[in-house]
Amino acid sequence: TNALDSSAIAAKAAPRANHCRYTPGRHDELLVGGGPMNDLALSAALVVCAYFLGSVPMGVLAAHTRGVNIRTVGSHNIGATNVVRVVGRKWGILVFGLDFLKGFLPVVATFLVLGLECEFIGLGSIIVVFAAVAGHNWPVYLKFRGGKGVSTSIGCIAALSIYLSFLRLPLAISLSLWVVVFLLSRLVGLASLLSAFSFLLSCFLFKDV
Repeated sequence: TNALDSSAIAAKAAPRANHCRYTPGRHDELLVGGGPMNDLALSAALVVCAYFLGSVPMGVLAAHTRGVNIRTVGSHNIGATNVVRVVGRKWGILVFGLDFLKGFLPVVATFLVLGLECEFIGLGSIIVVFAAVAGHNWPVYLKFRGGKGVSTSIGCIAALSIYLSFLRLPLAISLSLWVVVFLLSRLVGLASLLSAFSFLLSCFLFKDV
């Protein structure tokens, strides 16, 4: 009897089959199903959500609260830079933060929902990044005419750097370069272009750091 009781206790204490989702505590009991197909469905849902969240035109909405159609004034761009020029600095900072979150939140959600050990986490997170940025650049709500995706891309990379440590140094270098170039030239486009190039170059140079 003692042997049977010990076996039963061991069976209950044994770890469950390793699914992709990182689900500590009781949340583990709330998920129905499992396996590659279910995780693939979750990945697809995350991609769709990332696109539609990325499509929300924060610049248009912020400018609209001030009675401005941001697509008809300034550079006609819906991003934070044009909002700063037309509506004001504090509104531009707000739009930058919201556009940043459009990239940051979907990527973090992908890692939280799927988990680091998921076989789809690498490909899934990359597709989510592209979906979020594509949503900003080609938003379904604005007939696929959006912004440049700089703020949203930074949000995506910042989120990835939480889980992928090798991205932290390139991110810090590229952001520092952006600030320096912008302060010297006052040209957001030039700063963004050089920052993006420095990020890619830094990833290559410091990939083993």
